[in-house]
Amino acid sequence: DTLTSDALIPRGHNVIFNEGVRLYSRNSPELMIEGSLNCLGTKSDPIYLPITLSVLEDYDGNIKNNEEKITCSWTNGGSLVLDSSDAVINNSNFGAISIYQHGNININKTDIGLLRSDYSKVNIDSCHFPVGGAFTIRGSIISVKNSVFDNIALTYNMETSLMSFTNNIINSTSGELFTPLKCFLIYDGNKILFPGTDNQNIDGLCVGSGNYAIIKNNIIKGFRSGIVLYTKNKAVIYNNTFLNNRACINFASTVDSVSIFNNIFYDLKGRAIGLKVSTGDWTKNRVWIDRNLCAAGGESFINTDTVGTNVINGNNFLIVANPKFADSSDYKLLKDSPAIDQGARIIPAFRFSFQVLDTNIITPSSIIITDYIGLNPDLGASEYNPILSVNNSPIISYKYSLSQNYPNPFNPTTLISYSLPSSANVKLIVYNTLGQTIKTLESGYKPAGNYTINFNASNLPSGIYFYKLEAGQFSQIKKMMLIK
Repeated sequence: DTLTSDALIPRGHNVIFNEGVRLYSRNSPELMIEGSLNCLGTKSDPIYLPITLSVLEDYDGNIKNNEEKITCSWTNGGSLVLDSSDAVINNSNFGAISIYQHGNININKTDIGLLRSDYSKVNIDSCHFPVGGAFTIRGSIISVKNSVFDNIALTYNMETSLMSFTNNIINSTSGELFTPLKCFLIYDGNKILFPGTDNQNIDGLCVGSGNYAIIKNNIIKGFRSGIVLYTKNKAVIYNNTFLNNRACINFASTVDSVSIFNNIFYDLKGRAIGLKVSTGDWTKNRVWIDRNLCAAGGESFINTDTVGTNVINGNNFLIVANPKFADSSDYKLLKDSPAIDQGARIIPAFRFSFQVLDTNIITPSSIIITDYIGLNPDLGASEYNPILSVNNSPIISYKYSLSQNYPNPFNPTTLISYSLPSSANVKLIVYNTLGQTIKTLESGYKPAGNYTINFNASNLPSGIYFYKLEAGQFSQIKKMMLIK
């Protein structure tokens, strides 16, 4: 079939593409979907859509998830091919999705078996990757967040791409996260887990050749090596929590430049923990190490197999202590944890330039951490919040309240928390002693709940400041002190 002009699938109507159907187009039409499109292709007969594909939105901009969906039979192994297309895909099920030539695709709440992207932008949010999932990526910008990967080997066959991987849960039982060639990688806030007992044959996050990787705020648990770095990589590894790994970070070749800061290495099973630097006879490795906590036991914290690896230790590169976790899921810290306020604020990074599609990246020579509570960042993946309850769980409030900032005095950041028993228009403003507005922290409608704002006063002089909360008929002012 050939689509020659724009077409609409009306609300309440369903269009089915049976096996063997291929939809072609002329003049770049748009297929608009208010109802549903069901694709029943197979791996040998994919649904081929070289068109602009869109799911229409309601007037308030919200996608109607119940009716508006493009779906393909997972049991038949059906696939969707988008060529030079824009698409919004919600609440769907695909055995494979292939995106070619400058597509711009948003995928939400969808089951995905295999994903291929060539020279396209793909945003993936709240999706599910069942058994057998893998990525094949070339010259693309990929963002994956808030998604779940079940019992799979997530293999990145990636080349010259920008990959951002945020707040996902990855359960891996048969393979590694692997990135082979010349990519810019960001892994932030993920749980990378081997379910069940710890595994001695599988590595967790493997970074291939010629990449720049920022690996931060992740929980990595149960692998032979939590992170493996291969040839000519630059990597900044900070504020991660490693648990039950035989080795936490392993250099498999000449890695180039790596900084390892503010991590927790903890081994509940008593096996080897910490860093194993295994580099043969290469002499070009440069490794900066500081402010890491390592629980006692297991092998030495740093095991260097060769002469020539330039390990630059900070003044406090190793803290031997029990980190005192409050839970065994998010591994938040108890209030008396030795990891609190022990991190570095400035992390050495490395100059790197990268271009993909219309995006140019030039990395700085250092990363400055600003989103922390207290005097310095904590160690590990979870920042301790003293305003939360004993087990770091939210305290429910049934009245309007404005809490005293913490810490107080502070330098340069502090937390300001407030509670709303019902929805209200909120203003939270910081003033100086002359009554002049310094910064508006909140302004707008907020539903009932507890809120915490991080106030950064790095550009302000020392002195007394006031913050005022207005919510409905409620109003309260508190004083805080900045000392530099």
